[in-house]
Amino acid sequence: MSSKIDSEEDNSTLINQSKKEKGRNEEREEVQNFVIEDSEKPTQETAWKSIYIGGICSFIQTIQFAIFFPSMWPYILTLQPDLKQSSFGAVIAAYSFTQCIFSPLFGYWSNKISQVRLPMIIGFIIMAFGNLVYLSLQFWNDHYLYVMMFSRLIAGAGSGNVSLLRAYASTASTSKDRSKAIACVSGGIAIGSMVGPALQLLFTPLGAEGITFFGLKIDIYTAPALLCLVINTIGLLIVQLAFVEKQIILDNVDSSEGEDAPKVNRNN
Repeated sequence: MSSKIDSEEDNSTLINQSKKEKGRNEEREEVQNFVIEDSEKPTQETAWKSIYIGGICSFIQTIQFAIFFPSMWPYILTLQPDLKQSSFGAVIAAYSFTQCIFSPLFGYWSNKISQVRLPMIIGFIIMAFGNLVYLSLQFWNDHYLYVMMFSRLIAGAGSGNVSLLRAYASTASTSKDRSKAIACVSGGIAIGSMVGPALQLLFTPLGAEGITFFGLKIDIYTAPALLCLVINTIGLLIVQLAFVEKQIILDNVDSSEGEDAPKVNRNN
C-alpha cells in the first residue's frame, strides 16, 4: 500500500515538472517570437550596402582629421604671430585626445540602444559644430589658440563614433566575408588619411587674402572647415536616408532549450 502511494506521488511530481517545463518552453517561444517580430528578420547574407556606406562614412570622418594639418600652424601664426610652437602641440593633440575618450562612450551607447545609426548621426552633428567653431575662429580676438583647441576637441569627440563602423562591419557580415567587410571600413579610413592633406591644394588659389562673403573671410586657411561642413552634411544625409542596419545570424548559435532567446538588434 505504501509502495503504491509513493508511486502515485512520483507520477504526480513528474506530471507537475512536465507541465512546468512545457510552460517555460512556451514562454521562451513567445519571447523569441516577440523579439524577432519587433525587429528586422535576421539574415545569413552579408549586408554589403550598409558596409559600403560605412566605408564612405569612415572616409568622410577621417578626411576631417587630416585636411587641417597643412594649414593649422600657418593659420594660427597669421592670427597670433607671437605664438610659440610648443603651445601649439596641445592643439594637435586635442583631436585625438577626445576621440580616445568618446570612442568607448559611443560604443557603450551603441550597445545600450542596440543600434549604430543614431550614434553615427550624432557624431556627424558634433563634428559639424566643431568645424563651425573653427570657421568662426577669425572673430575671436585674443583667444585664437584656445578657440582652435576647442574646435578640435569637439571635432575629435564627434569622430569617436568611427570605431562603431568597424564593429558593425564585423557583425553585419558572415564569417566568410568578415575580413573583406572590415577591410572596406579600414580602407575608407586609410584613404581619408591620404586624401585629406592633398585636398588643401584645392584652396591654394584663394591664398591668404581670400574672399569675403557676408562678413566671413574664406581663404586658404578657413576653406577646409567650410568643406568639412559640406561633407558632414552629405554624410549625415547618407546615414539618415540610405543606411539600414542588418542582423547576421551567428553560425554557432546554441539552440538548446537551456539557452535564452538570442537578442536581435532593432532596425531603424
